[in-house]
Amino acid sequence: MIIMKGLEEFRLTSGLAASIDKSTVFFCQVNQALKRAIMDVMPFEEGKLPVRYLGVPLISSNLIAANCKALIEKVDRRIDDWMNKALSFAGRLQLIVSVISSMFTYWASVLMLPASTVKELERKMKGFLWQKDEKDRAKSKERNARIFTDIKRRPTQIAKIILDTVRLKLVSMREVHVISNWKTRKRWDLERIVLHEA
Repeated sequence: MIIMKGLEEFRLTSGLAASIDKSTVFFCQVNQALKRAIMDVMPFEEGKLPVRYLGVPLISSNLIAANCKALIEKVDRRIDDWMNKALSFAGRLQLIVSVISSMFTYWASVLMLPASTVKELERKMKGFLWQKDEKDRAKSKERNARIFTDIKRRPTQIAKIILDTVRLKLVSMREVHVISNWKTRKRWDLERIVLHEA
């Protein structure tokens, strides 16, 4: 009740009211009985750490792989939806460039993604581009023989397109320090996303 009275006094003083739908309550070293009593009074849901703002976790230290689980799951959901559709190689490539890359570009513009997360995203994008099944992968190669002939002559062409697209997005965000990190990470080895490893 004291907390609710405090929130009410804050509303009357400032004219700002807490949004029930967007507000959460966090507990630390509180027994279950007291927690239930507080939850019965407060109309908010119990939050989980780390706190997120616009989908990005708010933490004072560097990100770890566990903090990026939401990003991985979001990419998985997108890819699962697309796998049920008959998409061409060019269509899958366009989705990677325009949709999936924008997901982790936003995160990378705010925080430094762990290397393990980058590799996991890279693996998922490559798997989606070339398809998971070896038979489907072979069929995809056969259907796109002309494209791959050009790729063999210039093996980093598509990787460069993806990289340039992501870097342009970062430039528009004016995140210069993030762009420099791309260089230190050897362009995130994006060529491995589009090149088939025998």
